[in-house]
Amino acid sequence: MANPLVSFRKWGRRGLLSTATFLVIFALAGVSEARRWSLPSAAGHDAEAALDVRLTLSPRLDPRQWEVHLENASSFPVRLLDDPRLLWFEVTRPNSAVQGSCRLPRDLLPAVSAALRSATLRPGESLAFSIDPRFYCFGKERENLLVASAEVTAHYGFPGDARGVARGHIDAPPVATAVGNGAAVPSRDITGAPVTLDADVTRELEGNANQPTSTSGAAPLVLHMVRGSDARSERSVDATVRLTNTTPRPIAVYLRRELLSFDVLGPDGSSTCAEPGDFRHPARLGYTRLAAHRSVTLTSRLVELCPRGTFADAGVYLVRAMFETDHGGEAVGLHAFTGRLMTEHPVMVRVRRSLHLLPNHRVLPAAIPAPTPPPVHSAALPARRVNFRRVP
Repeated sequence: MANPLVSFRKWGRRGLLSTATFLVIFALAGVSEARRWSLPSAAGHDAEAALDVRLTLSPRLDPRQWEVHLENASSFPVRLLDDPRLLWFEVTRPNSAVQGSCRLPRDLLPAVSAALRSATLRPGESLAFSIDPRFYCFGKERENLLVASAEVTAHYGFPGDARGVARGHIDAPPVATAVGNGAAVPSRDITGAPVTLDADVTRELEGNANQPTSTSGAAPLVLHMVRGSDARSERSVDATVRLTNTTPRPIAVYLRRELLSFDVLGPDGSSTCAEPGDFRHPARLGYTRLAAHRSVTLTSRLVELCPRGTFADAGVYLVRAMFETDHGGEAVGLHAFTGRLMTEHPVMVRVRRSLHLLPNHRVLPAAIPAPTPPPVHSAALPARRVNFRRVP
């Protein structure tokens, strides 16, 4: 006689296997049905969910005001990294298939592991900032690449040799990610349309180099950046420049720190640091006589020249200088240098600690209002009484 307990176990196992088999077949059939019905709508959904961020580069005649726009053309919000240091260029010279690249020095690129600032753009919103292309292409690169009729293609993202992104070893983090839409693929590189540089733009780029205005040929004075600084905070940032006489004869020049200005490139973009215009009449003692092949160095505290907050965040900055004078010294019997000099290569400034100071406001002298003319009446005005004291 069969053991009823063994029979129960045997049929129970068969029942469980049959139930499991039925569930698996049902699930497969459901998945096939779902796939069959969802293919058309999924394709349409992916087309609508494509992440679309458009990069536009607009060169300007002023080299300090090239504009960069990143527009969210998607149908959903996009979180975008907000750091101008991620911008770089591919440049193709005219009548040549050889491409070159312009990017910031390696030490200035943001680290991949760093917590970068981001901005959330709703559909149709844009992120815009101004850049100076001479920070990305300087020296021989600028002379050989940024020429008339060259095609410049802007990229926004970590380049292949950025810090922490070894070629083929670590994937670069995305610069644009969808918010509330997991179907959109994040973007690691945003590429703009090629822009052709016209002759006026390149002429301005070349015209801001070392250039005299009262003498012909090469500039007899050359301005160099000597060093930046490793500053604890914004308060202690300084930069040193050197003015060198390259001729075999002495040259007089009206040299004051107020005539120096600085361009700074940092995480917030580029900015200009300069003193208000110097309207004082230059005395003869204000002129410096530079002997042949001699130089003079000047150190400036940038916190006194730059808008407050230029170096507020810890990080690495690029600084370049410009010196411009139009005091020829004719009024004091001198023949001094006049012109505009700009450093060819920038220097790096590192700020180790973030410090947000109160904004500085320059107090300009109030304008003197023009005197109000007396009202004109047809009737004769009454005589005015004048008090006077008789002098014996």
